[in-house]
Amino acid sequence: MTRIILILLFIFSSQVLADTNSEKWKVETSSKLDSIDVSIDGTVQKGDQLRFWISVGSGGECNSVEHLFTFYTMTKHPNILQIQGKKIALESMGKLIIADIKVVLSTDHLMLPGHMVMMSSGLYNLDKHIDFLRKHKNHDVKLKFVFNNFEKKEGWKASDYFDILENSWSLNGVDVALNKAKQICLRLEKEN
Repeated sequence: MTRIILILLFIFSSQVLADTNSEKWKVETSSKLDSIDVSIDGTVQKGDQLRFWISVGSGGECNSVEHLFTFYTMTKHPNILQIQGKKIALESMGKLIIADIKVVLSTDHLMLPGHMVMMSSGLYNLDKHIDFLRKHKNHDVKLKFVFNNFEKKEGWKASDYFDILENSWSLNGVDVALNKAKQICLRLEKEN
């Protein structure tokens, strides 16, 4: 179900722009009014996005956020679709972390010969995550290792699946955009 929601969120949304300190954050409400998506394009690969997803109607007073990001790859690995649902090791904000590979989509239908891979670094308390993000200028990510078997620490180098291993996203204005998304979410919660 989460995969379907993420794909729909990725494809369909109504858009509201939040122009904050010269950065262009998009604050988008899903067509079903069941989620708010906050995103910005990468600085290395413009099509890759840093995304924050807030679920409406989750009973948490709009204070839960999933921290997501995408990497586009043109690497023609024959088994790339099989990394969906796997874990990936990466460096982010000065730390080695493990993220989940949520979705792998072919972009051939868009005349782009490759795949878009969406990863999640986790689900967080929104207010605490805003405070954490304020302490950083950028969200830098360097992909390291894709796990086939996380418990046994077996898998492949990230370069086997990704041709560009690094991206960075500006966090300038992320607090304003996320607070705006929270206010939209609270309004939608009240209306339902």
